[in-house]
Amino acid sequence: MGIITSYFKALKASGNYGSALKQRKKGNTLKALEIANNGLSLLSLPGVIRKNPAESSVIINLTIFVEEVASEIGKKGATEKDLKDTYIFISDLKDTEVYNEFKDWLQYLENKLGYKPL
Repeated sequence: MGIITSYFKALKASGNYGSALKQRKKGNTLKALEIANNGLSLLSLPGVIRKNPAESSVIINLTIFVEEVASEIGKKGATEKDLKDTYIFISDLKDTEVYNEFKDWLQYLENKLGYKPL
């Protein structure tokens, strides 16, 4: 899978994120969780370049969404791989404008993963 194919997987997963948000807004939280998890599954396929900007952005948003919704309805959250990558990707944003939007999630991820702060 090349960089272009990986990018298109990110676009598809981003569509999943949008659909999941709509389902959650309608009150269909279980369906929203399923759709979001499917988006994360797309980004776990072999050859997806998870550290690329488009891919990592979608992973961050989907992972946070899955964790929020799963905790609301008492279901299993994101995979350890997605949690770890989200932690790394948010940490890597430290010197950017977007960091403030996600920084509060670092403590949550540290606790869930048993990490010590960077």
